[in-house]
Amino acid sequence: MSRHLSDRPKRDAIAWNELGARLLRRISVGPTLVDLDVEGGRAIQHSFVDYTWLGEVNVLVRHPINERSASSGAPADSSSPSTRNWRAGRPDGRAGRGGVRLIGRAAIMEIFAGYENRVDAYPLDREPQHWGLTGLRLLSR
Repeated sequence: MSRHLSDRPKRDAIAWNELGARLLRRISVGPTLVDLDVEGGRAIQHSFVDYTWLGEVNVLVRHPINERSASSGAPADSSSPSTRNWRAGRPDGRAGRGGVRLIGRAAIMEIFAGYENRVDAYPLDREPQHWGLTGLRLLSR
């Protein structure tokens, strides 16, 4: 038998179908931009997950430093996809990050660091996991 979990036979399917809603909003506060993304819904079918309600709040704040750079951050109580699931009436997952956005003539580069606490990181363990993260993102203009 392979030592890799992805090569082994799957005993339980891990899946859900969600019926929900999403609200997207961009708010300008002077030169600062705040992107708000609120999602929520109910798992109408689920297999091998122990939650039926899912919700997510993402907030991204960008503030210009000068014409070629900006700071950005996502507060610790916001989350990345699939991170904020409600168990026993309380949220278990969270993520936060901060970084710098460098604006060039042809491209934009974002450098960021943060942390994440994911409730469903390893499905057979069913215990929250947390870790630090760093990233570099290149975007065309």
